[in-house]
Amino acid sequence: MGNNLDGVKLDNIFRGEEPEPRDRSDDIEPAEHNKDQKSKKRRAGLGKKRVIIAIIVALAFVGVCAFAFIKWQEAEYLRSPEGIAETSKRENKELVTAVSGMINLPNEEPTIATVEDKDKLKGNPFFEEAENGDKVLIYPTASKAFIYRQSENRIINSGPIALTADNAEATSDATSEPNAEAMQPGIQ
Repeated sequence: MGNNLDGVKLDNIFRGEEPEPRDRSDDIEPAEHNKDQKSKKRRAGLGKKRVIIAIIVALAFVGVCAFAFIKWQEAEYLRSPEGIAETSKRENKELVTAVSGMINLPNEEPTIATVEDKDKLKGNPFFEEAENGDKVLIYPTASKAFIYRQSENRIINSGPIALTADNAEATSDATSEPNAEAMQPGIQ
């Protein structure tokens, strides 16, 4: 017959046989046992997921902090005198490269100035078409000067110049205005 009553075969009871001792490990129904095992695994899985998420968040935080620190250091360097000089050299090199693509430049290092107030240069025909922000490349050995407008990517004017000893120092700063008396086109 094979009927079971609480794990004991009925056939054995009716025959007068002693029931076999029952294995108590099967007391939990398989469905409940599986649910219990699944919830334990789920809890263990959640713990692992939380640890992994915490590690990812920590690594992301460290990465963001490292990136911010590097950017801060770069900004500090660019504010330092060495950084300003390096930036100025790089910008001057780019400027000379741009102008040399349009005209043959003398083989020397130019002094570069920026026109800051074109009204102060009125009366000098060399600066007649100059605008504020134009760059002036001065080649003292070759006695040549070029006015370059970056916004239009063109040379506004060029010509020979004569520098006097007093005024040569005044135009040596890359951000100063060219001295009108120091640059007389056509006078050698």
